[in-house]
Amino acid sequence: MNNTILTCVAAAAITLFSGLAAAQTPAPAATPGAPAATAAGTTSVQVGTKAEAKTAEKKADADYKAAKKQCEAMKGQAEKDCDKTAKATHTKAKAEAKAMRDMAGAKTDKDRTRITAKLEKAKADADTKAAKK
Repeated sequence: MNNTILTCVAAAAITLFSGLAAAQTPAPAATPGAPAATAAGTTSVQVGTKAEAKTAEKKADADYKAAKKQCEAMKGQAEKDCDKTAKATHTKAKAEAKAMRDMAGAKTDKDRTRITAKLEKAKADADTKAAKK
């Protein structure tokens, strides 16, 4: 009887402590280099150094080159759609790299807000341009 009570108390204590540990686990961190999503559904600019922005720009160029190479294997409308998607993705990535570079030099919240708005506009323009072609 005492052994059963002791087992039940131990099980309850383990359950309680595991629940507390899970509640204190921090949220997963954002992927470096990717913009973080805010509650409103917009993106905020990844803050980094100018060197990191230059690296992001070079990566965008390399990714675009690889995507274009994949598009070459396609024919007709599929190739055109692939080219449009690759160009839009490249334009967005370049805009994010520019925003990251600008954010490194931003001094005030007003500057940061302006940079974020500029990024959102560039992304929307890229999507609109890709949809029109």
